[in-house]
Amino acid sequence: MTTAPVRPDAKPLDLQALRRLVGNPQLTAAEAAQVRDILTVTEARTQVEELIAERRARVLRMLAAARRIRPVARQTLQQPADTATRRTS
Repeated sequence: MTTAPVRPDAKPLDLQALRRLVGNPQLTAAEAAQVRDILTVTEARTQVEELIAERRARVLRMLAAARRIRPVARQTLQQPADTATRRTS
């Protein structure tokens, strides 16, 4: 199981809570809120969003630089990158 990166200065109790809660199929609403709070306070959410943005930009640059891809194919390949990285909440 992989969790979001958490800053090295995260509190040991927060790390323990993440290990216990993330991936738990019977997570309660309160526990989910606790996970969100930890990820926000430790800036893990921000770090992950930055990684996603960097990788999306890299993919789009690669598509733009690909000389042998037709415009329709480029647009078709760009669409999943846009869909996968667009935030709705």
